[in-house]
Amino acid sequence: MSEPPASGERRSGRQTRVVERYKNPQGLKRKRTEDSEETPEEVQDIYEDDDLLGLEEDEEDDNRDDDADEEEYHAPRSGPKAAKSQAPKRPKVPEQEDANGQVKKSKAKARSKPVDGASKAAPRPKAKKARLAGDSGGGTVVNGEGITGGIKDDNHLFNALLNSGSSLQTVSEDFLESFRESALPALAELITMVVRSCGANADITANEVADEDGIVGVCEDIMEAIKTTQAPPYPLISRLPTMKPIRKALSAFFIYLTKSAHLSSQLYKTDLIQTLLSWLTTMSSSSLRSFRHTSTYIAACVVGGLCEVYNEVEKDTSVVGRQREAERKKKKSGVAASKDSLDKRFSELKGKQKAIVEFMKEFFDGIFVHRYRDFDPEIRAECMHELGTWMMGCPSFWLDGSYLRYAGWLLSDSSTHVRLAALKALAPLYSIPSSTALSHFTTRFLQRLVQIATSDTDVPVRCAALSLLTEIDAHDLWGDEEDVGATDRAKVCLLIWDTEPRVRRAVGPFFASVWAEQVQEVVEARGRKRKEIEGEHEKIGAKQLAVLLVRLETLVDEETSQSGDEPRTAYVTRQVSSRLPGVPGAESRVVLAVDALWNHVDIIPEWESLLELLLLDHTIGDDSSSPRKRGKASRKDSDDNADAADEEQEKVDDRWRLEDREESVLLEVFGASLAKAITEAESDKKMEASDVKGDITRALIPALPKLFAKYQTDVGCIADLLVVPRLLDLDLYVEMRETNAYELLWDDVSQQFLKQSDPVVLRNAVGTIVFLLSSGISLLNINSRKVAELEDELFTSLRDAVAGRDELEVANFDEDEIQALGAVVTRLASLFATRDLTAGMEEDEGGKQSNAWDILCALAERGRLGYKDEESMIDQCLKALNFHIVWKTRKMLAAPATENDAEAEAPALLSLQEQRSVLLEKLTEFAVGTQSNPCEALRRSSFDALLTLYILFSPGEIIGKKTPGGLLPLLLDDQLQYRCAGFMQAQIEKYADEVGNTRDEEEPAGDENSSDVDMDDGEEKQKSKVNKSKTAGHEKTMSQPQLEREYILCSVVSTFIRAIRIGVLHIRHSPLLLAHFGRFSSTVDVCMKSLIDVLRDEGIRGKNGEEVAAAIAKSMEGAFDMYLDSLVSTNEHAHALAKALSTTFVIRSGHFAILKRMPSIYVVSVHRKCIDWLFTKLKASVNLPNKKRRNKVASLWKCMVPLLSTAEAREALQIKKHLDNAIKQSQLEVTDGKLWEPLRAFEKRLMNIMAKDKTIGDAAKATTRKATQAVNQPVSDPIAGDNDARTPTRPPPRPRPLRKPTPPPAPEVLDDVPMPQIEENDLSLLPAADINGMSTPLANRDEFRHVNGQKRARDEDDEETLNLDLAASEDDEEQQALNDLIENGIGGVSQPIAPVNPVKRRRR
Repeated sequence: MSEPPASGERRSGRQTRVVERYKNPQGLKRKRTEDSEETPEEVQDIYEDDDLLGLEEDEEDDNRDDDADEEEYHAPRSGPKAAKSQAPKRPKVPEQEDANGQVKKSKAKARSKPVDGASKAAPRPKAKKARLAGDSGGGTVVNGEGITGGIKDDNHLFNALLNSGSSLQTVSEDFLESFRESALPALAELITMVVRSCGANADITANEVADEDGIVGVCEDIMEAIKTTQAPPYPLISRLPTMKPIRKALSAFFIYLTKSAHLSSQLYKTDLIQTLLSWLTTMSSSSLRSFRHTSTYIAACVVGGLCEVYNEVEKDTSVVGRQREAERKKKKSGVAASKDSLDKRFSELKGKQKAIVEFMKEFFDGIFVHRYRDFDPEIRAECMHELGTWMMGCPSFWLDGSYLRYAGWLLSDSSTHVRLAALKALAPLYSIPSSTALSHFTTRFLQRLVQIATSDTDVPVRCAALSLLTEIDAHDLWGDEEDVGATDRAKVCLLIWDTEPRVRRAVGPFFASVWAEQVQEVVEARGRKRKEIEGEHEKIGAKQLAVLLVRLETLVDEETSQSGDEPRTAYVTRQVSSRLPGVPGAESRVVLAVDALWNHVDIIPEWESLLELLLLDHTIGDDSSSPRKRGKASRKDSDDNADAADEEQEKVDDRWRLEDREESVLLEVFGASLAKAITEAESDKKMEASDVKGDITRALIPALPKLFAKYQTDVGCIADLLVVPRLLDLDLYVEMRETNAYELLWDDVSQQFLKQSDPVVLRNAVGTIVFLLSSGISLLNINSRKVAELEDELFTSLRDAVAGRDELEVANFDEDEIQALGAVVTRLASLFATRDLTAGMEEDEGGKQSNAWDILCALAERGRLGYKDEESMIDQCLKALNFHIVWKTRKMLAAPATENDAEAEAPALLSLQEQRSVLLEKLTEFAVGTQSNPCEALRRSSFDALLTLYILFSPGEIIGKKTPGGLLPLLLDDQLQYRCAGFMQAQIEKYADEVGNTRDEEEPAGDENSSDVDMDDGEEKQKSKVNKSKTAGHEKTMSQPQLEREYILCSVVSTFIRAIRIGVLHIRHSPLLLAHFGRFSSTVDVCMKSLIDVLRDEGIRGKNGEEVAAAIAKSMEGAFDMYLDSLVSTNEHAHALAKALSTTFVIRSGHFAILKRMPSIYVVSVHRKCIDWLFTKLKASVNLPNKKRRNKVASLWKCMVPLLSTAEAREALQIKKHLDNAIKQSQLEVTDGKLWEPLRAFEKRLMNIMAKDKTIGDAAKATTRKATQAVNQPVSDPIAGDNDARTPTRPPPRPRPLRKPTPPPAPEVLDDVPMPQIEENDLSLLPAADINGMSTPLANRDEFRHVNGQKRARDEDDEETLNLDLAASEDDEEQQALNDLIENGIGGVSQPIAPVNPVKRRRR
């Protein structure tokens, strides 16, 4: 190594090292300090001062060093030649060691001075010893790790990389000068810098650099030294602030180094690159990730510099070549000499170019070819990124098929990061002028790119693939395709309806490219000689947009309609789609397409052009057979006075004539464009949303009546058109004095509401009516008159539909009458959902006519007959009756509460109660009755309405506010609750039969006598992983009918859970649902998790711990039964249920800290019930000839472990005691066989929990020692297998030692008989517990205690009952110590226990 740095003293007395510096490269020699070296006594003082040094002094000293480091750094430079004459040559001085044991060279050898920071050539063993020492000193320590991450800072090249203020170009030039004068020390300094960049502190000597055959050994020594120490993160991945510039600095340094070496010809005349290549190749094959990653990155940086040099040489070669050709054409004197110089220059450049190519190939073949398939995906991604950089930097060499194929192979990499890096590396290449290699590459890997874009699991990868496909399409490398609907381009365009919004936005440019290509084809087909019509391009663009969307919709419908086949991409359907802001009621794929294409397709924001095209009559000159077009054609033919010129002018050009479906799609695009324009104006600060909305209103006031008249017979178009009025500014009707137009708008909307029966049309019409009623006071009179006319017309149509009919309950209706009645009742229910129609419902004109309430009740009574074609009509009748009760109750609650009004409200209250009773009777009979046979859908809707009414009128009062339950309380009796629970159970079983459990359907049928867990043979047949993967695939590939059935089940389940949460249904019915947790899809589990939240709140906050504990135990037993009865193939769903139910015992904060717990007595009760149930089933299955059921029961102990995740030590103590008694009472011998592994895991978990409490830890450990001893299997045990018979017999227990007389234990309590509660004053009367020789009395109940290092406070009103099993064990004194804990009250009460009066423990 170089001379040791001079040392001085800091203010604290601590020695400090002066950083060595070089002067500017002006031919001056580097100056060094002449301080004397440290003596061993001074070194000892340094260590003593280090312990006493204060934080302020450390910071001041470090800051002083940092200030010195901020100076500009210059690479090592040997002394100038003039320095030789300053002193005579001295004899050789032997090597000496300083106080630190480092080799110090004499200053006399200035000429052979090594590069500063590099090790002097030293014997190999000594260098290895220094490396193995793992000394990380030298790096300034901050917070124990150091600002350099524990890496030594004795290498000046490495320090320059970390110094953001250093000039790396100057550093590289100074290094090359040092390399020219002294090659080996300079190379040692460079390789040491590489080693430092890998995170190692080893020093490379000149001898090691010279020995090429020993590179592998040196690297192995360094790696062995690193493996023996805890190395910090290496610089490339370190998060230390000082390490952030290392990546860019390495790249810049080696690029400058390569360029400078090229300019000085050292790149070709020396072994600089070969030596660096040898070391990097060896390090890149290391087993350490830090060496492989860093060496690969440095090699990539070197190749990057070679690429820049290659471009320069190639450019110079091209210039010289052209000059040679020019000289050859000249025939003047003196040409020969000039030509010879050019030939020499050309040959020299060609030689350099060849050498650079050889260097790049050696780096590629020696490092890249091996590391691009490295085990670490980060290194593979690094290789792909750098390869893309080389191709962009030097396309003439790297942009070739032999290198592009590596990028194509990595497109199928298993790592998301690698695939993303490959796609990002390929995208910029298509901006390079056309290349044959790219064309071949695209043809070969296009299908893989389309596959990634359509079906990759990672969204960023899909977006990157779409960007790459857009570039390919923009450069006409996709191929010749005519039909967009049947090619790969159509597959990509379909992604505008993908479920992921980012994918929809990413495919926008590609879709716009396809659309623009179609528009250009239509424009060019017309010819350029003809005069362009105004607005021609916009109309053609709108037409082609509609054509493209219709083709894509057809393709999607074909894919989704295939039975049994899952669509290749999860496209958004009309039933399930996102609602965009500003588009009320929008449920269309076209709306999503407009949002994705807004910034890419020019015609979409041009809503004026779309409106102009929609107002045209596209039936002129068309012999279409559609009813709408025939009607328009007949009206046109009847106009005898139509002028021929006008007719010619009204004709629509074939280039933008729309078909029926295209017109419907374009109308939907128009509505979405209006909403998007308003949304964009609201989000843009430079635009006024009111101005945009005003422009839209002014354009639509005259256009809406025409559109309503044009599309009045088209249900789909009317549904889309009814949404458009909600985007208007209604105040402009008054400002523009267009009240007549406003009344005409009311008439159009009302006419469609009274004429149409489609649910979508009615929903949109009602939404528009509500919007019109929300207008200002200026339009209040018109709104009141129009809505009154609408209501009168609605009730009149209902009476007319049943006019002349007696006994509607049993009357016969034909199909047309049923459809008419269903349409009227549907309109009434739709409007009733938003407006109070109770007055019209009860209006009978003084008894002259039947009121609507009686008519609907009579029609609803027909539900008992079970006619399938009347199902929808009866369902709407029940909804209208339910809305009547709700609106009437709301009106009574809104009335002011006065004494005078109380008497007036009595008749109304009585009428409400009577009507509610009538409705409840019908709903009860249809939902859970036995005297009728309603349809299944009617039964479900009646069940939902029934529980909703009971929830609405559930007893409960709010101070100062009237509630429905306070006016007319309604309770659900137990008999009806059990009938509702039976209905819920039937729905679940029906869903399981229809959809089926995926695990059961996909698992092949096996032998009846086989077991899922063959524990006797010691082999577990693990099927859970396979089942999980199948289940996950099932959830992703559910068909549309399955999704609909799942939605129906979730709606019924949510109603049932809502009733439990409110208190309408008792919490005892919750196991009915929870037993199926994890059996079906994750959507059903999300609903059930809300029920688990209800149990937690009831058990902890609601003080209903006993009922909650019983419900939890019953849920676990139900899940166990399903597994034992083979309703499910594995016990994974029971394990998931236990994990979810464990959260009911505690309430956690946002940081997962436990805030409150359920009383311990109830937690223990859950485990006691489950333990008893399992042992009961186990005893019953012992003597069965089939081992399958016995093994199943034994495997269920695994599901009990998650319930202990929140248990405390004292709770675990009680559970362990009950477990031991249950084992004893069952007379089953628990052996060390495979059968009892789940039980032993449960018992081990209990022991670990008990060990956390120091009070009972010793007793728990003693019992653990006894439990881990070899347990012998008696011959008479009916469960013992052949493998267990080989165990030796257990020796008889030794006599129990005599004990001091203790107070008599409390009487034994049976499981079914609860213990009397212990009052707080009685705690002091409990005897002290003798735990391992320590007498510990119970502390005060109101105090806090520590649990696992956290404080927890029990509620003062939590009354815990000690329901303990005090049966004494006949074993040894360790087991008796546990019994003493229970007998003396410890474990049932949560108090701190303070040890007093320690007594020496008896030993055996």
